[in-house]
Amino acid sequence: MNSNFRIFGFLVAAMAMVVSADATTYKWTWSSLGSNNGPQPGGGDLVYNPAGGQIKNINAEYNNTNANLKYEVNFKDRQTDGLWLVLSPGENPKGHAGQLAIFFLDASGSQPTLLAYSYNGVNGHQSWKDGSPASGIQPPDLILSSLNTSSWINNLTVANSAGGGQKFSFDINAAAVQNHMPKYPGPQGQSEWTGSAFGEKFGIWMHTVNGLETSYQNGALKSWTYCEEGWVDGGNLQTVPEPGSMTALGLGIAAMIRRARRNKK
Repeated sequence: MNSNFRIFGFLVAAMAMVVSADATTYKWTWSSLGSNNGPQPGGGDLVYNPAGGQIKNINAEYNNTNANLKYEVNFKDRQTDGLWLVLSPGENPKGHAGQLAIFFLDASGSQPTLLAYSYNGVNGHQSWKDGSPASGIQPPDLILSSLNTSSWINNLTVANSAGGGQKFSFDINAAAVQNHMPKYPGPQGQSEWTGSAFGEKFGIWMHTVNGLETSYQNGALKSWTYCEEGWVDGGNLQTVPEPGSMTALGLGIAAMIRRARRNKK
């Protein structure tokens, strides 16, 4: 066999090994600087409203092997004191009842709190109060609360940043979210539940608020009221593999080339 074909074969094998081993962590990054509402670079559509606080950028990361979820919002100002957030593996999360988790991050007090509920699919924040889009009010479906246990939280931060801004971020083990059995599953049952996972495609429905006032009972939300709200809302947005995957790919290819050349000699 021609040595060039051997080298090519090694390269293909190296790429396959690296992709299968490392392409399990996906990142989505968005910046409001120079960004317009509508179609986004790499695909998908996004709408941004800064009424709840001016956003500088957002960074999201999910590992579909260990269910580690990281989420960070950097603000240009310090107006925001809370948000709710729903993530999907593609489509705009709105309307997907019993399929996705909704997070509530409360920064109105001295210590931030984070809660995860099953999202009721309604275009509003009432999932903490009403667990289903059906008529009437159904008991909420609380998954996790930092007030009850912190075992699922690696990091939860609300901090001021340079230039009059602030940062909201959390790093969690979302395994319990992913393994949750929703009280009110979607039309196809438990098989539709994706919790907070995403891969090559990404959907986001986040509302930021100011003037937030909350109360709790047994670790669950009892009230959530606010003055103004803004949002970042989009679907079918493109993610990228973690940069470490590309580094590993380069190192793997280089090693295979050296090995092929030694064999040729």
